[in-house]
Order: sequence, then structure tokens, then C-alpha cells
Amino acid sequence: GSSFATNYPAPDREQLTQMFTRREVSILEGLVAGRSNPEIAADLQLSRETVKKYTARVMRKLGASSRADAAVRYVRLASTSE
Repeated sequence: GSSFATNYPAPDREQLTQMFTRREVSILEGLVAGRSNPEIAADLQLSRETVKKYTARVMRKLGASSRADAAVRYVRLASTSE
């Protein structure tokens, strides 16, 4: 399939903040760190179900097929927007 990160112009910092809420960024940072949903939930004091919903939402926004794919796509976006 096509790659989101290479087929779209890299967003700048403002676009990233428009693309993701602060909570979504917190979830993405957990994914990048390789943390599980229960670990992210404990860190953010959220329920596992809430983390699961946010994870699905950020994966959808990124066009990612897995948690690892979402993490890689987010890192690429964040690194090109600094």
C-alpha cells in the first residue's frame, strides 16, 4: 500500500497540534515508547477502554495498520515538523 508519510506533505508543528489533541499525543507517545494499553492507562490515569478508543482513533487518523505502524508514522511526522 501507499505510505502516509511519503504521499502527503509533512505537517508543521501547528498542523500536528491541529491533527491530534493533547490526549492523543499522550497516547501516541506511549505507543512510541512501546507501552501496552494497561501501562498507558496507568500512566495517564485513564481506563484501559479509554486508551483503547484513543489508540483506535490515532491509528485511524494516521492510516496505520498496527500500533507499531502508528508509532513509526507519528515519529516521522513529528520529526519532519520540528
